[in-house]
Amino acid sequence: AIDLEATSSFPVGWDISHNTIAGYYFAAIYLNHAHSVNVESNMINADAYAAVAEHKGIYLQDNTGSPFISKNKIYTTATLKAYGIRISDCDFDSLSHGLVVNNFVQTHGTNTGSCGILVHNTDNLDVYYNSVHAIGNASGSGAIRLLDNGTISLENVNLVNNIFANSSDGVALLIAGVDSADFTNDHNVLYTFHSQPLVNFNTNPISDLGAWKTATGEAAN
Repeated sequence: AIDLEATSSFPVGWDISHNTIAGYYFAAIYLNHAHSVNVESNMINADAYAAVAEHKGIYLQDNTGSPFISKNKIYTTATLKAYGIRISDCDFDSLSHGLVVNNFVQTHGTNTGSCGILVHNTDNLDVYYNSVHAIGNASGSGAIRLLDNGTISLENVNLVNNIFANSSDGVALLIAGVDSADFTNDHNVLYTFHSQPLVNFNTNPISDLGAWKTATGEAAN
């Protein structure tokens, strides 16, 4: 729907706000190679009838600066593999972090890897006060997923005061290739169905706060 891509420079001033985007397939908002973008108060709904192979509501790739992603509502019902918000290969400002705050995300998935929010090979990002629900039937899904498998290390990512729920036969927090020293997880509400563990931490299932503290030293609350 909205696809903005730069080449050698990182342009400033991209602002995608107050739009209603519906009936698309690949991505509603795709921003590549930009600096400090603003994505705010958008209503996003993927095609409600087609089984979309891989859907991305908001997709930031290879961005820098201090992006602000806030007050967006993202909803899918028929997607096979969905990323409500995907942030990949981004090197944000260490003093003024990127911010994902106060978004509502519900994603439908039937394929492993589907998730409400994906943070992938990205540093210096704060994820605060979001409500995220993964639905469908995907055993390898996560309401939020942290993944490090590239040239930019995932580090200095902070998850605070969010609701992460998964009724898609997966986990609330899915972590792969990330050390516990590289992120914080505090004051979040985690919920899963079907007797699934709350967290998959580098292939280790974790079912309660005590086990999480023991494994990582994180989440005093």
